[in-house]
Amino acid sequence: MKKSLLKRLLSMFFVCLLMFAFTETVFSKESNDTSLIKVAGIITDISPDTGKVAIADNTGMAISLKASLDVKLKDFKAGDNVFVEYDKLSGIILSMVKQDLQQQN
Repeated sequence: MKKSLLKRLLSMFFVCLLMFAFTETVFSKESNDTSLIKVAGIITDISPDTGKVAIADNTGMAISLKASLDVKLKDFKAGDNVFVEYDKLSGIILSMVKQDLQQQN
């Protein structure tokens, strides 16, 4: 009887452990997805030396961000229409692409 009880307890422990591991994985992926922000706007100020970029979106809201090392700021200038993906928590630009407005119309 003690062996049967021990087997049940161990089984329940492993099931709970697996459920916890799966739940942790799901929640960690969700939190990463919600921290990535995508915005279209116009560069109002850019400093390739410091990596700082100021962008105004279509509503006029200004965003001040810092570019990651993967983003080549020398390819951009103030007034460029861009599509930016950045991390909400750190304010770091992960990707920035010029938008060609003539092709969209």
